[in-house]
Amino acid sequence: MFLNSLDYFFFLTLAVILYYLFPFKIRWIFLVITSYYFCYNISVLFLLPLMLLTVLTFFGGLLIFHIKKNTEKKFIFIFFVGFAITILFLFKYCNLIEKLSPLLPTDSFLKLPPYYANILLPIGISYYSFQALSYLTDIYIGKVVPEKNFGIFSLYLSFFPKFLQGPIERAGILIPQFRLKRRFNYNYFISGSKLILFGLFKKVVIADRLSPYVERVFSDVSSYHGLTLGVVVVFFAIQMYADFSGYTDMALGSATFFGIDLTDNFNCPYLAKNIQDFWRRWHITLSSWVRDYIYIPLSFMTRSFGYIGFTASLISAFLILGLWHGAAKGYIIFGFIHGIFFSISALTQKQRDSFWKQYKVITPVKTFFERLIVLSIVLFSFVFFRAKSVSDSFYIIGHFFDFSNTLFDFRPYSKFLLNTILILSFFVLEYFIKVRQTRETQPWLKNILYIYIIFSVILYGKIANEFIYIAF
Repeated sequence: MFLNSLDYFFFLTLAVILYYLFPFKIRWIFLVITSYYFCYNISVLFLLPLMLLTVLTFFGGLLIFHIKKNTEKKFIFIFFVGFAITILFLFKYCNLIEKLSPLLPTDSFLKLPPYYANILLPIGISYYSFQALSYLTDIYIGKVVPEKNFGIFSLYLSFFPKFLQGPIERAGILIPQFRLKRRFNYNYFISGSKLILFGLFKKVVIADRLSPYVERVFSDVSSYHGLTLGVVVVFFAIQMYADFSGYTDMALGSATFFGIDLTDNFNCPYLAKNIQDFWRRWHITLSSWVRDYIYIPLSFMTRSFGYIGFTASLISAFLILGLWHGAAKGYIIFGFIHGIFFSISALTQKQRDSFWKQYKVITPVKTFFERLIVLSIVLFSFVFFRAKSVSDSFYIIGHFFDFSNTLFDFRPYSKFLLNTILILSFFVLEYFIKVRQTRETQPWLKNILYIYIIFSVILYGKIANEFIYIAF
């Protein structure tokens, strides 16, 4: 039961109705049961790591908080964090561990049984395990106090709108909201419905319609070259954004029905003017998590090494960010690329500002070239992110400018033209709904936009594919 399915909409409707029928004191219990049912409905096997991590983190947080001696507190903190990371590693990186297993002696106790390779990646584990790690860390540094209600805490990890693909929420922001007394609010219903509608449009009208093109080319890159490869890389960037931000909109809209505010993960990332700005706009809760819990501690430890320490900390943080997606080489290269260009961008900020100022480049031209450079870097990194292998990635890059045959291989062209028009309409919608959300927009125009969204979903929607980031 995924967020783009009819089953989910029936489930959500029933959950919202029952939620407001129950007395306030037991609503959180209803949400816990609903969230665990949501997980159970996907696979009962996925409940095991969720429940294990919930129990571990809950009691670990209480122990860390109540132990007063710093040495003991630190030991307990390292133990529980290590345990949580081990759970994540064993489930998420089973393919990597299985590949390394033959390198061990046959009688090694670390050698894995043959069936280990068949273990499925529990959906959502990358997201709720990072929430568990931030919870333990925040308690250790005194940022939050541990939650004493086990049920409320379990809801923090399992709340169903964010369970599959985040956002990666912080305890200090999300947990207090489960205790707020809320009545049904018409404005919540309208804003939540709009978010879900726009998210559904992004997923089924844009992402799922681009998916066949992307899959066809990336599954056999050696059969294509030139403009075809360039167009498909751009299509993947649009698909990726529409798919992931579409899920986020639907998750935020679903939570809004219950009066709960989740963190928005995207803020028009392809309008970023530098790589730092891109990561303030793209997968915001992951990038901020890596900044707070990986980069800042690393930079503190390497501060005496100056620029070298700064660069090493940044690249290390981005390598971990890439590894978060999986153990594939392409993900690690993706993180390395962003780490390198983030470092270069940060270290040359003053020189670039002086350059633009010296040559008196007008702001629109400056903004255009800044965005073009950032988009080029992002598209370059996405090649490694999406390609089936590193060799495929280098083939794509090496044949970008092979114009021996400049025809697009996207027949039928009538369908390609329709999809292009839909993409352009998506950019228009994104501008009025996201970019201009803080400005005055005529009510009649808003109504027209959402009527267009509804009809587009009905006429052109393709409810066929799972969300991309569920795989992570």
